[in-house]
Amino acid sequence: ANSTFPYSFQLSYSDRLQLVKLCAEKLVVHEQMTTGKQSQDAQRLAATLAMLRTSLVGFASCTARSEDDAIVAYNALTNIVIREGKLTTIQFAFRRMLSTCMDSTSPHLVSAIGGCLSDLIVKYNGSRFYADGVFTRDTIVFVAKCIDERTPLPRDNEEAASNKDQLIEETTTAKRRKTTCRPCHLLVLLRVARYLYGFLLESDTIQASFAESMSTLELIGSATILIGYPYDLAVVKSAAQLVALSLSYNEKFVQMATIRNIFIRTKASLNNWKNDANIVDALHDLIITVSRQSETFAFNLTSYIVKACSLKELSKTSVWKMVALLSSVQPDIVSRLLSNLDASISDASEADITIQQIKTLLCCGMATNGAARSATTQACVALSKAVSSHWTLFQLVRHAFATSSFGFAQHILNACLLEKCTSRNNFLWLQSLSKMASAEESLRANGALGISDALMNMSSCYSTISSLDAISEIQPISIFQFQQEFIKARLYFLHLCKTTRLMCTEIIVTGDAASYSRSALIRNNLHKSFRLLSSRYMQMYRLHGLHHCQQTRSALRTLLAACRLLSDFVELVFSKPEANANNTIVVQEDVATQPPTGDKGHPMGLLLRRLRDGALAKMEASSEPPLFLTPELVDVIDAILMCPVHFPPAFLRAKIIPRAYAKLAENPSSFEKRAGTNMDDAYVSMDANGVEIIEILPGVTFKLVFSGVIPKAFIRSAAVDFSQVIAWHTLAYEGQIVEEDDAEEVNINEGSDAVSPALDNAASEPFTASLLPDGAFIMQCDFDPIPQEGYYRVKIELGCRDVRCGEWIVPTKDTVELVLCVRDKRVLFLEKH
Repeated sequence: ANSTFPYSFQLSYSDRLQLVKLCAEKLVVHEQMTTGKQSQDAQRLAATLAMLRTSLVGFASCTARSEDDAIVAYNALTNIVIREGKLTTIQFAFRRMLSTCMDSTSPHLVSAIGGCLSDLIVKYNGSRFYADGVFTRDTIVFVAKCIDERTPLPRDNEEAASNKDQLIEETTTAKRRKTTCRPCHLLVLLRVARYLYGFLLESDTIQASFAESMSTLELIGSATILIGYPYDLAVVKSAAQLVALSLSYNEKFVQMATIRNIFIRTKASLNNWKNDANIVDALHDLIITVSRQSETFAFNLTSYIVKACSLKELSKTSVWKMVALLSSVQPDIVSRLLSNLDASISDASEADITIQQIKTLLCCGMATNGAARSATTQACVALSKAVSSHWTLFQLVRHAFATSSFGFAQHILNACLLEKCTSRNNFLWLQSLSKMASAEESLRANGALGISDALMNMSSCYSTISSLDAISEIQPISIFQFQQEFIKARLYFLHLCKTTRLMCTEIIVTGDAASYSRSALIRNNLHKSFRLLSSRYMQMYRLHGLHHCQQTRSALRTLLAACRLLSDFVELVFSKPEANANNTIVVQEDVATQPPTGDKGHPMGLLLRRLRDGALAKMEASSEPPLFLTPELVDVIDAILMCPVHFPPAFLRAKIIPRAYAKLAENPSSFEKRAGTNMDDAYVSMDANGVEIIEILPGVTFKLVFSGVIPKAFIRSAAVDFSQVIAWHTLAYEGQIVEEDDAEEVNINEGSDAVSPALDNAASEPFTASLLPDGAFIMQCDFDPIPQEGYYRVKIELGCRDVRCGEWIVPTKDTVELVLCVRDKRVLFLEKH
């Protein structure tokens, strides 16, 4: 910033730039200085920050010698406004930067300022249910107006929507309305609107709710028109993502008029970009979302593609990419129209078209069994002979796993890839995939009869992957952590299904269920085992879901739902009411109160929903004794085993999750001075395992400081944008205090016979903090008083929270823990003196 006394305190341009960078990356404002009572120091700080913001605006607008230097100043301004956390300040900064962004003609500067605007929205609001409704409501009204002023005028008929010349004319009209509008400006506005939409909630007042709803409808209408934008494919993709997001989280937009308008704009976009196959990728999210919610849209779009292909209005590659995309959502509709499409381009011989044909057949055959599934596999094998690239064949294997076509995947792996593999690591990797495909194919073909073969092949797959992980050069971080955890979960699931069927068979054969036997003990604990397995899937979801695709997260939720459903069935049939009342095993669940449903569009998701609404409801209403329902339980297990499993695509992608650095330390200012002693507030020592021990007073609140750095590699790896850092803590009693006069060495891990005090860890909310631009974080952890003396262990687990309030685990390099020695040293001091 400019110096007030230039002759006595002069700074060069490089010095000023370094100060600006320091503000952009490291500036932190204490929460007590911006909230609560405004003391003299707080008022002085507020005035200083106001001057600093003004100086940064001047530096970015006038003094900066390059666009990169101006971007650094805008980043610093964003960081200061977020740390200050005042509504009026952030509103002014947002409007100022958005105005600068719209006036700029440099795409690089516009994109950078757009990133600052997104950070303002995400980091200021935090998460969906903690967002500032006033800022969100005012901002979405302002952004909707900006987009509307730069959007082509709407059309009233379908023919006009398909006319590219009229669309160009309307876009020219929009340019006359805002002559500075460029594709980069639209990209920024659409991205900002997409982030804003993630924070929308029902407002408290009718007037505010009406204004917010009208602006949201206006925003979605403008985005729908921009789906047919003819000048930049990136604008089409951003608009399609915004519309897809709105349809996913607000059912009132799913109306016939809205769906029809989206269909018209989608046709216009396909016509505008008919020679560019990337248009399918741009419309991917929109087509998936709308097709899931409207079968009419999927049928009409498929029919249009078949007609356009016969008239040669669309390229063959675009046609088959679109058909493959639609078949992944609505395979029944595509199957009915697939014969017409085959007749239209039966002479196609391009390799990329062949790949899309194989993907389409695999998706359409996902829900078939018996002869139909064998015919689909043979057709795909015949088509795959035209593919020569090994990498393309492996991509087909990935798609085969995702569509539960394990027979085709096993054929490609054994006949095409393993025989020509020259690397040891690649051979072990492909061999493990072949074993996994064989196991899943055995289950789908034979059901419960294939459990033994599946267990053998999965165990072999796990051993091979463990060997591959041991010889990998990346140590100590495991590159196959997800694969190993998933295989173990599947093994446990099959073991539980096998045990459950054995218990059912025993009751069916003997006609009796002894109450006091080993079998009775197993039956009473089976539902708890299924519930624990569902908790393991949830742990995998929270640890790995952040870094993988939506299909992986959906697959884990579906498998979790299967475990929960079987737990409910087994509990209904086997468990006794008195056993449930005196349950000594506590199963801590991380899932919502309502049972998870998984992906409703997948065959397994449909099966689970029908079993819960049909079979489970009838069994609960049945007047027969529960043990007489064991045949129905056997049928349920067989149906789930033979259903196409929702296989996570992440299993075929080895990926490292970067570890964060975190440290838990004392906060000396939180401890009161101990009267009558000359000791410091906290005496620090180490236990036998090298964990720090802190002494605190009983019955006094205490504070700890949790800090660390989340690496940029972790942030880049995340597939979901997160805005907050959170920390879950557990406080456990370790044992009594043993004085040095009574024992030579203190080992707190040996435990104690004393009664453990009750500590309520479940009721405590996680600690939260915002993330600094360089990935660093620091948070103050306030703990309730501990009344009883003794040793206590505090463990902190690092996590993050996205804009939709989804909470994810962030792995750390080391376990973050401290040992608290709770005792009153004033008593010892008085006794000695």
